[in-house]
Amino acid sequence: MYRSREWIFERIRRDRRLDPMVSQRTLAQRYRVSCKTVVKALNPPVPPVRKPPVGYLDLDTKGAKLLFQIFNEPRLCAAIADRIAFRCTFIQTGTESYRLQATEAEHHTAR
Repeated sequence: MYRSREWIFERIRRDRRLDPMVSQRTLAQRYRVSCKTVVKALNPPVPPVRKPPVGYLDLDTKGAKLLFQIFNEPRLCAAIADRIAFRCTFIQTGTESYRLQATEAEHHTAR
């Protein structure tokens, strides 16, 4: 007889709640499932907390302002760029950089 996964999980949780000393192996044999299925049924259904993506900084407004104050110092920016570029391989794509053009335009208008 086919039993849905939800039904099996409910029964496993109920049996564990009624008898906390029952082993995972006994539950697996009782419902003819693997021990891994019993572990999944007994674990909370909430997914684990995800790590933030690499390179992501969760900054508030004050922290962001402080960060951009630091990047206005040319010597510090050069040191950061040097550390980022160390042992890197750069690939020239042959296209023009919009960011570089915008920065150069800002410098020409500021003069």
